Amino acid sequence: MPSSRSIAARKAAAGADGAPQDPAKLVTWLEERVKNNDPVAEYRLGVLYALGQGVKQDYGHAAQLFQAAADGGVAEAQYNIAVMYSEGMGAQKDPPKAVEWYLKAAAQGNANAAFNLGVAYSNGVGAKQDIQEAARWFRRAAGAGVVNAQFNLGLLYERGEGVPASLVEAYAWYVAAAAKGDQGAAQRRDHLASTFSPDDLKKAEARAAQLKATIQTGSATPTDQKAAAAH
Repeated sequence: MPSSRSIAARKAAAGADGAPQDPAKLVTWLEERVKNNDPVAEYRLGVLYALGQGVKQDYGHAAQLFQAAADGGVAEAQYNIAVMYSEGMGAQKDPPKAVEWYLKAAAQGNANAAFNLGVAYSNGVGAKQDIQEAARWFRRAAGAGVVNAQFNLGLLYERGEGVPASLVEAYAWYVAAAAKGDQGAAQRRDHLASTFSPDDLKKAEARAAQLKATIQTGSATPTDQKAAAAH
């Protein structure tokens, strides 16, 4: 099952708040702010160390900075330190601790953290396997636009796993994922379409249009939906 393993980095890491554009100078600029225990600076400096921008790549130091920023409440840092605990990258591999930090990041609206929680609960890695809990997080991530989560929900509805079987609902989620380039979702969408009667296809298309609108407005993220699946 895929999960979001890349380090999150704010696009405005350089140039914001008077920060210098040159990576090496940015490192120095951020280090001064880290001395004052600035959580956002800790996060941003951690990104530079993780990516090796303006400084020699050092996952261990990046993890220390992300941990400090995560303790300071920075959602992106909470997500990043969770990834590092999950992968054993710069920190000892610790799936339960990864779940702990994914939960904190997801509580602040981090959609990739929500998806990774779905993976963790679905596979029983870092947390006791709980398909319904996995479904809740997949739903939240899918509603926020995470493509793999959208595919997973489609698969669940198609199989009737964790949710009542509904080919119409499955089709709608496949349409959402396919619209963002997921080829597997496009294949499942086309397969289902070939099995529908004209009336059922009309219903499925209507549901897909409705779902698209709710995803765009951010209202497709109820916390009580139950689903889980593997892509």
